[in-house]
Amino acid sequence: MWGFHIHLDIEGFVRSSTYPDDYIGLFRDATGRSLTPAEARTKLTIDKARGHKVLPMSKECGAALCPHATDGCSGFDYSGGGCPGYQRGNGKAAPHSTATTTEVNDAADE
Repeated sequence: MWGFHIHLDIEGFVRSSTYPDDYIGLFRDATGRSLTPAEARTKLTIDKARGHKVLPMSKECGAALCPHATDGCSGFDYSGGGCPGYQRGNGKAAPHSTATTTEVNDAADE
């Protein structure tokens, strides 16, 4: 069974979201406190400046050492690929395709 974690496309979210309403509760800090809309927007700006195109939306994903590395995960790809996927007990990364990528509401662009 393949496992994948969803990710947030920064450009897609910023383009299709309304500030401040859609930014409420988007991120939490290390203590579990929800970031304010202004803090969330700042985080997205900083991550974008770092060259990140996508962000993990799972607390497991994006860690320095992926907890699924033994199952074949090669680590989160911030440049756009997101979670490469993993298979329990297989030790092989999942094939990457558009079907394994979740992007925030780009239906508005169609």
